[in-house]
Amino acid sequence: MATERFSVKGTPTFLLFHRGREVDRLIGESDGETLNEFVGTSLSELDRADSP
Repeated sequence: MATERFSVKGTPTFLLFHRGREVDRLIGESDGETLNEFVGTSLSELDRADSP
């Protein structure tokens, strides 16, 4: 997990960009599990949107 690798305890805001545009945002301090779920869900949605 990235949170363990970089010793992240929490982040106040996390922005996800795709092709230079913001596609999702997580506001408020989040623990590692919440952050990983946010990233995984967001990336899954991007994969589905990019699929023909």
